[in-house]
Order: sequence, then C-alpha cells, then structure tokens
Amino acid sequence: MNSLMQSSSFSTPRLTPLLMTGSGGVAEEVDDVFKGPHSVFSAAVFPKQPNDAVPSDLDQRLYDSGAVFKILASQVSMHLGLPWIQKLFSQIDGLLDVDEWDPRDPVPSQETVRTFIRMLLILKVQRKPGLGVSNAGNLIAAWTAGANRLTVECFARDRVRWVVSRDVNGETERAAGEGRLERLRDFLTPYNPSIWFEYGEQIPAR
Repeated sequence: MNSLMQSSSFSTPRLTPLLMTGSGGVAEEVDDVFKGPHSVFSAAVFPKQPNDAVPSDLDQRLYDSGAVFKILASQVSMHLGLPWIQKLFSQIDGLLDVDEWDPRDPVPSQETVRTFIRMLLILKVQRKPGLGVSNAGNLIAAWTAGANRLTVECFARDRVRWVVSRDVNGETERAAGEGRLERLRDFLTPYNPSIWFEYGEQIPAR
C-alpha cells in the first residue's frame, strides 16, 4: 500500500487510535479484534491517479476518507469476509465519487467510519446493509425487507441514531431513537430485528 501512495499524487491519511476503553462486554471484544493482525489488501482497492495529476482539495478529502474506510475495514476482514469487504469498497468508491459529490457537504470522518465498522462486528448480522452518507457526513447503514425498513446513522464515539418502519398486521409502525452502539440490538428488540439481520423466515412483529 505504501508503494501505491508514493506513486500517487495523493498523500496517506493518518489514523488516530481505534480503541475505546472501558466499554465492556461485546464492545470490548470488538476492541480486541482491532488489536489483532491487519489483513493485507491489494493496492488495487485504492484508485491510482496519474503521476502528473494534481488533486483538488475535494479530491484529496474524498480520497483520504475512502482510504481510511478501506484501511479500517481491512483490519477486520477475517470477521466480515472478503466478498463483503470487496462489496463495501465498491460502495464507498461510488459514494465518494468526486463528480457526484457536492463540495459543500462534509466528507465522512474516521470516527463515523469506525462506528460503522464496529456496528457490523457487534451486531454480527448475516444480512449486510446498504451504505449511504447523511448531509452531516455520517455513514448510514440501511436494511430493507419488504415494507420493513431500518436505517442507522453512525456518529463519533459509538453513538447511533436509528429509524424503524415496521409492518405489523398490515399497519405501519414507525419509531426512532438515539443511543450507544452496544445497546442498539436492545433498542430494536420490540421490532424483531431478525427480519433485517438474518436470512430465512421473517418473524412478524408482536
């Protein structure tokens, strides 16, 4: 990866420490995952630029954001699986396309990326979410199962905001909340989150 960065006109983003202490339980186990050996990914996942290309400020910020996402995701590739990691990389490349990005919008920070990846590890979902970006520059995970929708906005320091739209006996119930990442599944329990997180038969809300 270093050779790629040197051959590109883009600089390598610096990463601050990933770990949060004192969280306990599952979140603490996830911290241990980040402490483990890093996976090595082909430089092909980082788009090269011609040596004589001079990136704009927006180019650089989008490139840095995408590189941070890929570096952090590659650290836990053995837990997420290579096919899903590759899909995530493709999604983030599409989201951070400089031709589609409004230069007035903030780019995703390392902190929102970190919370997003930790969420995937803590929830241990079978069905992976779609990926989006809020107007505030936070990553958004979205699950859809028929008329049932769940979106989770990932903030810094393991905080999340969730919005649920759930079909219950032909009627739609909606709810929203905000809290700590490690309690997200508890927040969603009344809505039987297996309909989003697991494959197989969809369990109706009660």
